[in-house]
Amino acid sequence: MKWVSEIESRSEIEMYFYLASTYPHRNKKNYTRTERIDDFLKFYVLREGDLLLAFSAIYKYSEMFVRVLDSTFYFPSIRIRGGNYFGTASEYFLPAMTKYAKDEGYTPFFSIQSDRPHRRSMKRIVENFNEKNESQYKVLDGYHWTCRGKPDPRNDRCWQTVAICGDYGSSLWPVS
Repeated sequence: MKWVSEIESRSEIEMYFYLASTYPHRNKKNYTRTERIDDFLKFYVLREGDLLLAFSAIYKYSEMFVRVLDSTFYFPSIRIRGGNYFGTASEYFLPAMTKYAKDEGYTPFFSIQSDRPHRRSMKRIVENFNEKNESQYKVLDGYHWTCRGKPDPRNDRCWQTVAICGDYGSSLWPVS
């Protein structure tokens, strides 16, 4: 049986980041940036028995917004060829993260880099979550700047496809 647990220890989160950085994948450098841990509001781990399957965090993006499914990593035991992770994200992490964000008065969102063709995966996460939950996410049109600082049209890593649960106004992310 799979279960999610919250991790509060910074050293334990750093250990999970270290483990993720040892696997060969395109985002392995993300898990060497431990300074981001200070901005995590919550950190969750998915296990099945003693087997570690995945982890994910809630990142404080601004006073109003939190990025859910932040720094998510799927260990090889759960990786599916082609990246079909929508069930893990939408059934295990997203319900707890969305509830926490809403209870605390935040607007939750998640995003995927524009340089990766994952819009279809994001839509599947949203559809699967929305079918089973009162809170509803919407995938926004276009790409949106999700990094701090002035938008740079050449930075593919910061122009991302965004799904948001709630109102975002017209000034949160410029559309490309």
